[in-house]
Amino acid sequence: MSAAAPSSSSSSSSSSSLFAVYIVYHADGRKVRDQVLPGGRRGFTLQELQALVGGYIAITHIANDMIVVYNEEGQLMGLPHNEFASKAVGFTLCGTVLLCPEFMVQ
Repeated sequence: MSAAAPSSSSSSSSSSSLFAVYIVYHADGRKVRDQVLPGGRRGFTLQELQALVGGYIAITHIANDMIVVYNEEGQLMGLPHNEFASKAVGFTLCGTVLLCPEFMVQ
């Protein structure tokens, strides 16, 4: 995809209504749902993911193009069990967990 000069055509305006949703599950039960709109950043950096989960990340594909990002050493570090995220993905997760489309992880 190369950069193109702005067009006066409105045919591309329908693509601007597309968005991606990501969900952050905190171990205390809080759930944060957000949207990332096109034209802005489309994903998370490694540093942002590590800061979010509090350490080294692990990524597991769970459905179609959806992934879960979590702390690779969460259980070893004694992070609290994330009951809601564990139920959502079907295996034990500890600490803060990110659920998002695969393309959002760069």
